[in-house]
Amino acid sequence: MNEITYKILLGALVIAMNVIRMYYLKRYKVTHAVTELEVAPKREKMLTLVMFFALAVPGMMQSIR
Repeated sequence: MNEITYKILLGALVIAMNVIRMYYLKRYKVTHAVTELEVAPKREKMLTLVMFFALAVPGMMQSIR
């Protein structure tokens, strides 16, 4: 398998994982009552965003070259 094929498949896998995750997260929010303890604080949302950029952006930059 050449490098371009690998990068395309890896990108498709990451997108598929996130689509599946969003579907079940939305489904969970509809079927379960949300208490105040379950609501993610701003700090947790910010850390999730930081981790996304720390993991995803370098991989995307590598595939651009």
